[in-house]
Parts: sequence; structure tokens; C-alpha cells
Amino acid sequence: MTLLANNINLEIENTLGTATAITAITQANPGVVTSAAHGLSNGEWVKILTSDGMNGINKQLVRVANVATDTFELEGIDTTNETAFSTGTWQEVTAWYTLCQATSINIGNAAPTEVDGTTLCSAQSVTLYGLPGSISGTIDIHHEPAAAAIAKLKSATTSTIIAFRATWSDGSISAFNGITAYSGGFNAALNSIITGQIPVTVPASNPGIIEYAS
Repeated sequence: MTLLANNINLEIENTLGTATAITAITQANPGVVTSAAHGLSNGEWVKILTSDGMNGINKQLVRVANVATDTFELEGIDTTNETAFSTGTWQEVTAWYTLCQATSINIGNAAPTEVDGTTLCSAQSVTLYGLPGSISGTIDIHHEPAAAAIAKLKSATTSTIIAFRATWSDGSISAFNGITAYSGGFNAALNSIITGQIPVTVPASNPGIIEYAS
């Protein structure tokens, strides 16, 4: 279904819960997390941080499903081919800001890393293709520095991972964790709205941008 870019609810994280230990993640589709008495409910959003094993889903934003007392599913995340989990945490996005100042959002696609494999014996250039890297994008905004969402982004450091969530006009959702170096820059021209642009980098993870039908 073709969608028009209007009636969009674009949000960024406001507050986070406490980082909570993960004791296991299954290699399955979808992956299932074990975390004792986690207290989550279906449909809530968490950030996954892994420090050893399952590095493909490190820094991934995901919705939880099929919760039980000590387990929850990573909805839409296939961990079958990930390395075995060892250590990590999850952290719930407990509240969101609406970024009503946004006028457009452009998040690109990950491309494989190009590696020069040419040697002295090569008769022509040889390019090898490695793992995909991070994704770069931008969000164009009306410059309203006092707005809570914009102030949150300006205060973030390049080591801060921010959750972004877009609910489209048909109710489908695209969401991702992003890193920004937004410093409050703006563009002002006579008799025009003062605008700005927020740079966003989506870390390389599986799948990076997560999408749900509703």
C-alpha cells in the first residue's frame, strides 16, 4: 500500500527504565529473552544491549511479545544465525516525546563495506564486499529549540543511543535506535520559517530498522 507522508506520529524516547540483566537469548525466530521477573507487558519497547555474543542485535530497538514471568519474545527479530548469547541487558522506553517540529525524515539503507582486494598480481581492481555498516539519515525540522523533543536531542552525546518511532497513516510502525550529533544549527532566510536539520546514524544491527504492520 502506497502511503502519503502526512498524519505521521514521529516520536523519540523521553525516559528509560533501569537497565536489567539478560540471562539468556535463544537462537530462534523470534529470539526469546530470559530475564527474571522482568515485569514487561506485550507491546512495550526495549533497547537490547549485548556485550558478549549476539552482537548482531546489539543496540537494537524492539517491541516485546508473548511475555511470561521470566521471558519475552523479541518481536520480529530472528536470532537463529546469531552467535550464542553470553552477557547483556535490556532497557524499557517508558515514555516518548512527539517530534511535531519535523517536516521530513530521510533514513537511508545500509550498504556493504567495500574492501580493496587488489594485489600486485591483479590485472584489474578487485573489490571485496564485507558486512553492512551503519545507516545515515536526517530529520528536517522547524527550529524550535525550547521544544522538549528538540532539547532532548540537543543534549544527547554521540555515545547516547536514542529510540525513534514513526507511526504512519495506516497504523504501521517503523522504529530504530539512532545516534545524533545535533547541536542546534539552523537556517534562517528573510520571510521564511527558521529551519534546522538533525543528523541521525542508525548503528549496524539486526535488522536496524524494525517494522510492524500495526
